[in-house]
Amino acid sequence: MNRLQTGSSTATTPWLVAGIEASTPIFACHLLSESLIHGYDIARAERAPWPIAPAHAALAITGFMFPVAGKLDPRALVNQEPARGLRACYEIRIRGFERVFLNLDDGAMTIASVASTAVDCHLSAHPTALFLVMWGRVNQWSVLLRGQMFTWGRKPWLAPRLRSMLRNP
Repeated sequence: MNRLQTGSSTATTPWLVAGIEASTPIFACHLLSESLIHGYDIARAERAPWPIAPAHAALAITGFMFPVAGKLDPRALVNQEPARGLRACYEIRIRGFERVFLNLDDGAMTIASVASTAVDCHLSAHPTALFLVMWGRVNQWSVLLRGQMFTWGRKPWLAPRLRSMLRNP
């Protein structure tokens, strides 16, 4: 498995959200994420190619998206109505890179590098496909049909619900 290095800097500075601090590597990954997704948007509008390398997508996800989501209020990125009453642990495997455990507990989300409970739903995804699904640029069903994402586990039917329970900042 490839480990993505986001640097060793531990110094933090205030970020876009009051009370949240982020390290220089998180800022760098934020810039990468913004460049990838908005470059994709512009290229799509111009009907031009915009290839996103899997390593770049994985770095944006693991170096920015998940770390920042983990620092926010546990309910900040959760659509409360679809998540109401659900208790589930998802393992999200970014193919060839890292994995993360996402726990939903009645509208509150926590993110961890190790599971704190039994995993209900495992999700394996190609990094670029996951990045585009997470930002709402491609439909999860098209990605599933192409085999760029698949799911298994005790409750695999929870996978399609995940996207509707989470919101983009």
